[in-house]
Amino acid sequence: MFEDGLGFHLPCPQYQANRCATYQCRPQACTSYQCELLQRFLVNKVSLEESLFLITQTKAMLDQLWTQLPDGKATPITFQTLRAIIGKESHIPNT
Repeated sequence: MFEDGLGFHLPCPQYQANRCATYQCRPQACTSYQCELLQRFLVNKVSLEESLFLITQTKAMLDQLWTQLPDGKATPITFQTLRAIIGKESHIPNT
C-alpha cells in the first residue's frame, strides 16, 4: 500500500535479463498469480502467438511510460499516478 492508494512497484527487482532471478524460490504470491492473459491462454481463448505479441506491445508501452515518470523506473506506480499520466478515459480501476 502506498500513501496515495493501492499500487505496485515496477519493475520487480527480481526481474532481470527478461526473467525472474528467484524463479526456483519465488514467493507464494508469485507462484500462484495468473494474470488475465495467462488465464485466457490456459483455456485456449488466446493463442501463444497472440499472447507473445501482447506481451511485446505491453513492454514497449511500459518503456514509454517510464520516460514520463518523474523518477523513471524508481517511481512507485499507483493507479492515481497512472490515471494522471494516461488520462481519465483509461480503463484503470477506481480504488
